[in-house]
Amino acid sequence: RLSESDDPVPSRELAEVLSAYAYWTERTGGIVSLRPGGPNTPRNVDALGKAYVIDRAAIAASAAASGIEGLLLNIGGDIVVRGRACEIAVTDPGAPHDNARSLTRIRLQNAAIATSGTYARGAHLFDPRTGQPAAIASSATAVARDAVTANALATALCVAGADEGLQLVERTTGAEALR
Repeated sequence: RLSESDDPVPSRELAEVLSAYAYWTERTGGIVSLRPGGPNTPRNVDALGKAYVIDRAAIAASAAASGIEGLLLNIGGDIVVRGRACEIAVTDPGAPHDNARSLTRIRLQNAAIATSGTYARGAHLFDPRTGQPAAIASSATAVARDAVTANALATALCVAGADEGLQLVERTTGAEALR
């Protein structure tokens, strides 16, 4: 949580996370927001902040270990793959238990994948435009060039209606999604 008294922004990294929120708030018409609980609620950088950390960690790991064939970084189910391709299982929201059969598998290379939904964590998604609970889809998985984009798209797909969410994915270069 980020208080209003945190201005000016204390670091370049936090400024970049806030910039990502501004970008995705604009692109999604407020579906992805720095205030996920709705207008006049506390600011919260958790979702895109985590994705930002994953992206930066993958860059740092690749730079520190030049010559490696591949990198897979998984932080809480948001995954970045660089180099050699990996097959990623997507959880079936109807059977999310350990060792359950996956819904599908996605071959991922030089991309990121994120899943959002209520099937594992319960009703925790809100429509920031209204402040009301909103989880139209029980699960959405997005693949994009980076974790911030994948996370923003997966969240938007769960909160928005199918047409609105999928149109957003279609307008995002290199993105794919399963809702």
